[in-house]
Amino acid sequence: MERKDRDRGTLGLRHWLAPLTDDLWARGKCGLKAIQYMASALPVLAADVGALKSIVKHGETGFLYRNAAEFTTFAELLAADRELRSRLGTAGRQRVAARYSIHHWADTIRRVLVDASSQQGR
Repeated sequence: MERKDRDRGTLGLRHWLAPLTDDLWARGKCGLKAIQYMASALPVLAADVGALKSIVKHGETGFLYRNAAEFTTFAELLAADRELRSRLGTAGRQRVAARYSIHHWADTIRRVLVDASSQQGR
């Protein structure tokens, strides 16, 4: 996907923020937005809670923060460094393709459906 097409879909964002508090509601969120923005090659700045902890690889695909000071530090870092944003965004897109894409899961989904249909007549 060309950069201009990605920018159009993400309103020209340079990075994506997931400001959540560490509570039961936040821990139960699935992290789909982080996956979507990573797929758009945007680095993610997310709270270190719930599913985000396993989706975002700190320092590789974005940053996970635990408090307001870390949030500010990482936000300033992303805002100031285009190369860092590009590197993290590219790594995030690769991570999504490798772990969350339909191409990654197609064989597993097919196998489950075939197994389920073969057991239908038993």
